Amino acid sequence: DGNQIIEMKVVGLDYSPDSFNLKKGVPVEWRIDGTGAQGCAGVISVPRLNIMQRLSKSEVTVIKFTPNESGNISFS
Repeated sequence: DGNQIIEMKVVGLDYSPDSFNLKKGVPVEWRIDGTGAQGCAGVISVPRLNIMQRLSKSEVTVIKFTPNESGNISFS
């Protein structure tokens, strides 16, 4: 449908996968299974995109954004 869908799982303090390749200008639906997250890994922070989202412990968290620039965008 014209969106990029990426999926990630958080177990303990680890992200899997821990990086993605995305196309600039194409909307992203980032689906995060945070049911196994512990401590600070229960919150996703993407400062460059002004995203800070607490992950649900009972269902997949969905974050939507559109990358408007090229290069690495770090998250933690």
